[in-house]
Amino acid sequence: MGDDDARSQALSASPDPVVARTPVLLILDTDGAMCSRTEDGEGNLQSRIEQINAGLQEFKTALCDDFETASRTDIAVVTFGGDVTIEHGFTNVNHWDPPTLSAGGTIPMVEALCESAHHLEEYQKELQAAHVPYRPAFVWLAAGGPPTDAVSERWETAKEIVNAGTRNEEFWFYTSSIERENEIDALAELQSVASNHGKARPLRSERGDIRSYFAVAAEAVRRQINGYTASDRVRRESADVADDVQDF
Repeated sequence: MGDDDARSQALSASPDPVVARTPVLLILDTDGAMCSRTEDGEGNLQSRIEQINAGLQEFKTALCDDFETASRTDIAVVTFGGDVTIEHGFTNVNHWDPPTLSAGGTIPMVEALCESAHHLEEYQKELQAAHVPYRPAFVWLAAGGPPTDAVSERWETAKEIVNAGTRNEEFWFYTSSIERENEIDALAELQSVASNHGKARPLRSERGDIRSYFAVAAEAVRRQINGYTASDRVRRESADVADDVQDF
């Protein structure tokens, strides 16, 4: 499916043509280290990329099991592993086919943030042009290691993207240091920038396996969207995303 067809489908897939959309943007690390194997949540050895792929399938199932969430969620996936790739442009989650990802390369996190921000901005413009209401996006950056392209000037650009997006209420910003006991410094720094505007959450999993992070992320999406639904407002000063989505 071409990008234009995917965008048209995303704008028309909801059962209610004027339902307010919540763009959900997953920015996922698929660097070479994701080829290594580790235990999944059931004690089986699987490569990290296999667990990410399984997590994407479970992420879709969890969102589609809730009608209110599914009807309002438009999802896109951006990966960074050597290259930055838009694996899937925004489309309603009911019509989203989770991609099968492969791993390789370095961790161009800064480039991924820049490309993701541009993709989100273009989609929001399309929603505006089509007179479709939308709410602040859910942006989740999940990484297994520090960025390899965080030179000083580019890193400042990345921080400004997060700062401007959360300050202007264009998106909520979530991060996960998957399979690491300690927070990745770069993610912690981005999280701190977003926290200045009250639009940030770390997503953590007590189980620690990669697949469980997708369950935590799906619950965070559901809570964010249901919070908006209850208030029936497209824009608002804050969102009541419960703190317990941070620890499952």
